Amino acid sequence: MIPEGYQVRRATVEDLSELCRLWEEACLPVAILKERFREFQVVCDQAGLFLGAVGLHLDGNQGIVHSEVFANPLHEDDYRDPLWERLTALARNHGLMRLWTQEDAPFWHHVGFKPATDQQLQRLPPGIHEPQGKWLCLPLKDEGAIQKAVEQEFAIFMMQQKEETQRMMRRARFIKYGASIVVLIIATVILTLAGLAFLRRARLRSR
Repeated sequence: MIPEGYQVRRATVEDLSELCRLWEEACLPVAILKERFREFQVVCDQAGLFLGAVGLHLDGNQGIVHSEVFANPLHEDDYRDPLWERLTALARNHGLMRLWTQEDAPFWHHVGFKPATDQQLQRLPPGIHEPQGKWLCLPLKDEGAIQKAVEQEFAIFMMQQKEETQRMMRRARFIKYGASIVVLIIATVILTLAGLAFLRRARLRSR
């Protein structure tokens, strides 16, 4: 639940001037971020006064938290709390597997981000063209459990397919045997009728 007294929403065009000012003060690439302003979530007070913002770039099933800026550095963590709640809600809604960031404030470590391992770095989103630097990672789902569940589901599926194939083969054999019996019966009837017809002609000739 967003703390009382704060409003968190997606950035709009009306926020651009304030965002650009803060990006410039933070020495962030203003021209690039202006094109991506829709990635940003902004926090305001009850009067609508702009307090801070942070970006969430979505890349497949991963997210990158980036470019946080605040109007009053003395209260950054107060503003981060509602922003973080918003980010986690967005991550759940998009089914993200993990979040990444290069933000280095203690807050991000406090909410669970840890330095990425070499194995985790192998999974950096392909959209990151410059993977250098210190990356923090926050897994949102137990990938091992998910992989195990997928493997179990696949095993069940394969077993069901095998059983279905065996049922179809049994059915095919039954149909084959049934067809053979029908053919045999028909052949027997034909031969019997032919034999009776032959005997009848033979009797007629003997008279």
